[in-house]
Formats: sequence, C-alpha cells, structure tokens
Amino acid sequence: MKEFYESERNFFQQMFERAIDAYIVLNKDLKITYMNHTAREWFGEIDAWREAFCGDVVHCQTESGVSMSSTHCLGCVVRDLHTSLGDRQMMVTKKNGDTISVSISYSYIPVSDDDMRILMSLRDISVQKRWENERLVNETLRFTLEERERIARDLHDTVAQNLAYATMQLKLLRKAQKDVPEAKDLNDQLQAITEVLDDSIKELRNSLYDLNFELDTDLIDFIRDVAAKLNARTGITVETYVSEDHTPWPKRIEVQLARIVQEILTNIRKHAQATRVVIHIERVKEHLSIRIRDNGRGFIVEEAENRKGHYGLRSIKERCRLIGGQAAVESEPGKGAVWRIVISADPSQVPLVLPQINREPLRTSM
Repeated sequence: MKEFYESERNFFQQMFERAIDAYIVLNKDLKITYMNHTAREWFGEIDAWREAFCGDVVHCQTESGVSMSSTHCLGCVVRDLHTSLGDRQMMVTKKNGDTISVSISYSYIPVSDDDMRILMSLRDISVQKRWENERLVNETLRFTLEERERIARDLHDTVAQNLAYATMQLKLLRKAQKDVPEAKDLNDQLQAITEVLDDSIKELRNSLYDLNFELDTDLIDFIRDVAAKLNARTGITVETYVSEDHTPWPKRIEVQLARIVQEILTNIRKHAQATRVVIHIERVKEHLSIRIRDNGRGFIVEEAENRKGHYGLRSIKERCRLIGGQAAVESEPGKGAVWRIVISADPSQVPLVLPQINREPLRTSM
C-alpha cells in the first residue's frame, strides 16, 4: 500500500511538473509555496520566490494594464470567502519583462480548520487573443468596406444623377437664351453656375472612385494601377519603383496598405497641387517599406494633424497601427511631402520612431 501511495504521489507530482499550464500554490498569507516547471520558466526558480507574495512575482494587471494591488487581488477573495473562482482573464509579467494575456483559475483547498491553500492555474491565451483581435479587425474592415460601397451607391443613384440632370437643364437653358441680347448677363451667370456644377460632378466622381474600393489583385499591381489612373485623371506624373519579391502578405494587411496608399494619393490629388509623385516599395526580409514623395506645396505637419475636421493624416496612421505598422510624414511649406509606411510580419520589430526621411526635393518636371 505504501508503494501504491508513493507511486500515486510521484504521478501527481509529474502531472503538475509536466503540465503546459503554469501552476502556483499559495498559503493563507498568499505567499508562494510551490511553482511547477512552466511557472518557474515564466517567473523564475522556486528558491528565489519561496514565501514571496504572489503579486510581487506574477505582477497581475487588468487587461487595460492597471496593476492589481493586494487589496484587489482575487486570491484575497478566494481566501476570505472560502470559494473558488474560474476563468478570470488578466495580464501577467514574465521574468524577461514580457507581458502576456492569461486565463487564471483559483481553487480553494481546505487543509485544516485554520489552514488552507490556493491553487492558481494560469493558461497563456496570447495566441487566442491575437486571433480574436484579428477577427475583430477583419470584421470591422468588412463592415467599413460594405458601408463605403453602400454610400457610394447612394451618392451615385441620387446626388450624382441630380447634379448631372441640373447641369443638362442649365446647358439647354443657356442654349435657348444665347441669341437674346437682353439675356447676356443671365447667360454669363448660367455659365458660371454650369462650371461649378461640372467641377462638383468631377469631384464627386473622384470621391465615388475612392469609396468604391476593391482589392481584386495583389498589392503591387494595385499600386501601379491606382498610380496610372491618377496620372490619367489628373496629369500628375507618377513613378513607381519596386524592390520587392512579390511574396504575398496576409489579405487584411494588403487591403489596409492598399487603402493607405490610395488615401495618400487622394490627399495629394486634392490638396498638394503636385505635378510629380514618386513611389518606392521595398521589402527587406520581413519588413515592407513604402515611401511616397510629391513636389507639391507642402504643409506644416503639426497644424494639419491638429486641424479640426482634418481626418486624412489620422486615418492613415490609424490604418497603419491596425496592422502593427508605423506611418510618418515630413513636409514643409513649398517643399512637398514625404510619407513612409513600415510594417513587419512581426509587429514588435517595427521601430517606434521611423528613421529620418530623405528630404531632397523632387524636380517639378521630368
């Protein structure tokens, strides 16, 4: 019988030691009395932490990053209420400084009338969190694109058609009055109104093109296509240089990058008064860099970012952040602008501050 109990004891010890989850046992003072192999790998060897307060070892935080002090520790709740708690999600900090998402269960284990233990079971759910975040991003992107398409259809079927009809009627009215001397002033006014409507229709069509976004090819071909269309519609010279192996990126990343490039080119078309744009696309190992330069009138970056109602710069940087990248822009009045976008297959490898951008001005002509 003794051998049986010894065998069972060894089995349970090995079960905890070989478990992929981290197990920590606390006494009634919430000090650590045991850590299994996974817990020691995460937080350090048991000899270094024996009889240490668990909060000083695990560094529990809420998912928003707020430290959980001893007065808000769930271990205190388990001890004081003599109850167990399951599946509480929070953040913990490993010995190497990495913070991970975990699901923690607290099991209340009575030992005697005046003694107890708490078994903490910690499971790393970082991968699941990342998958969930990616799912939410993809869902948000899908809903956003669907809403853009709906708005574009509504504008095309109502506003665009009404403007086209009004323009046609004005032109017919001018034609009917052109031989009436007394109507010269009226004709001049009608001509001015017609020109305004023509410009509005052109601008609306450009906006509908931007809204009706669809990535039905790879990123490089899309950028080349949108650059060619910008040249055809505006006369702006667009040069595209690619130093990239054409290895496809995840679809959601390519969609966001395509929208970022399109939004930058739209801002150039609307505001820059540029005659030339140069796009450089470069991939080095797991980093992709896109640099877009124009020879337009430039702007003061801080003023543009803080200007009320100016969503372009913020939108571009937010899109880049959603795919774990960084975006930076440099510009001065009269010296054009340079955008640089950097993303990585491993977002932690993207620098928080991008290197200084080459500010050598572009020529105004080829």
